Amino acid sequence: MNESADSQQQVTPRVSLELAGQVFTDFIRVEISRALNQTSGSFRLDLHDGQRAKALTSSAQAKAVYDLGVGHPVTLKIDKEPVLIGFVDALSTRASAASFEVSIVGRDAVGDLIDCAAAPNGPYEYLGLTALDIARQVAAPFKIEVSAIGDVGPAFERFAFEVESTAFEVIEKACHARALLALSDGVGGLVLTRGGSDSAPGILELGVNLIEVDATEDFSQRFSDYTAKGQAEKKNGKSLSASSKDPSVRRYRPKVIASRTEPTGPTIADQATWANRIAQGQSLKYSVTVQDWRGPKGGLWKPNQLATVRDRTLALDADLLIEQVAYRFDLNGTTTALTLVGPQAYDLLPEEEHRKKKKTKKPEGPLDGEAFPL
Repeated sequence: MNESADSQQQVTPRVSLELAGQVFTDFIRVEISRALNQTSGSFRLDLHDGQRAKALTSSAQAKAVYDLGVGHPVTLKIDKEPVLIGFVDALSTRASAASFEVSIVGRDAVGDLIDCAAAPNGPYEYLGLTALDIARQVAAPFKIEVSAIGDVGPAFERFAFEVESTAFEVIEKACHARALLALSDGVGGLVLTRGGSDSAPGILELGVNLIEVDATEDFSQRFSDYTAKGQAEKKNGKSLSASSKDPSVRRYRPKVIASRTEPTGPTIADQATWANRIAQGQSLKYSVTVQDWRGPKGGLWKPNQLATVRDRTLALDADLLIEQVAYRFDLNGTTTALTLVGPQAYDLLPEEEHRKKKKTKKPEGPLDGEAFPL
């Protein structure tokens, strides 16, 4: 860390922001966040400008700061590595005789998919397209590139959505039907992938690199029985139902999931089992603060990484999924706040070829699912 001579405030030289043709580095507070359950990455940077404080003589100069950033594209880097490409959503100033600070708030480019309509002038349905095809068509007007890791599943015979749907709602609907996660890559793109597709840059261990730990196990959203009910996506298709039990929930707590099925898509039994597994994974929240933004292997901590966690106080030695990451710099130094969940929290429905293999083999584990006509 460096120290600003004007205010004696600590600043970090590791973060730079490219904005309107200028590069800013004197940040006294930093928070850059990405999460599996928030889609778009966000940032808040507090910039100290001692020279401007000395020269501040009129409100016109303060106005110039506002004009500089709102709505402009930005590139945010850590250690010269791009971590967020997006836009400034808001900008505010704080001034006194001795200091001048600017707070810059924004999101990555995928934020526009969350806010804006998918197709203000149509079309509102697609025929014969895969989830990747649909995502690319919807994201194209926003100049957001969409890629995929692994197989995205079969094409839809027909895929329709509501007129008022946002761009991301359409993409998410297609992804859910094919058991995919739609995640911002932080640097201007969208990735269709699966949970735990990458490895963390090191082990998280209490007493080694974990500064603080907060663990919660919450059963309020877990149920004894998950029943999926739906109708095959064919004309006059018959109604189906399937169930999956959570043996850890000992009292009667049923939950019903409305669903639709296709011959080439996940079965109704898959969907009941999937809901069960997700609830189990989400019931554990392991929040930690770790020193620095990079792990022992040198890489940045990122969402969707599987990390080995060792915590003797909880007798925990297991792989957990990083759900949320916040890179921070403040009076407490350079830290990363991580939220981890059970690896099945963002689990995916089995691929069709996997289901075929399982017909001759009894499923492993406590979860079960069976489909039958109503």
